[in-house]
Amino acid sequence: MRVAREPVAGLLVGILAVIAVQVALQPWTLDDAYISFRYAENLARGEGLVYNPGEWVEGYTTFLWVLLLGVGNALGADTRTLAKVLGVGFALATLGLVAFAGRLVRAVDAREGAVAAGLLGTCGAFAAWVMPGMEVPLVALLLTGTALACVRALEGGPVVPVGLLGAAALLARPDSVVVVAVCMGAVTLVRLALWGLLAAVGIDGS
Repeated sequence: MRVAREPVAGLLVGILAVIAVQVALQPWTLDDAYISFRYAENLARGEGLVYNPGEWVEGYTTFLWVLLLGVGNALGADTRTLAKVLGVGFALATLGLVAFAGRLVRAVDAREGAVAAGLLGTCGAFAAWVMPGMEVPLVALLLTGTALACVRALEGGPVVPVGLLGAAALLARPDSVVVVAVCMGAVTLVRLALWGLLAAVGIDGS
């Protein structure tokens, strides 16, 4: 199957832009990231989700991120390195989703996806947060997936992915609720309206 050139070009522009930002910023690990690191490492050691062993205080808001780091640490990975590697992976996956959005939804064509990926890669609010050790790339990926799943559902596709991705986004960061609520609300309203119309037609036709 032939791959359209536009998404690939947009993806490459986005990746190169992100690389340029990392070269300018690294080495850099945000101090707040060490909060998640500490919880993850204690979880991996069997102490539970605690900052200090024996003190059951919830000082994190990124459950899914802490869980991923905890599992990785338990498997022998260095937490700081793992966070940066995951950040790069999630950022690249997000760029890929945006670049090839035209393959997933009818509302976006190949050229629009390519332009969006290029712009995303050059956006400082996205690129600067790829490797400081925070959960931002994970949240970006999940919210992008939620939004695309929402559009696909509005186009007649499955609804379940919207809920699953939205739930994961909320576990990764609570303030994802803004985007998730809009997506779930839109899908619910459209699907309910559609079922209502079908029911009305069925009743009138009987």
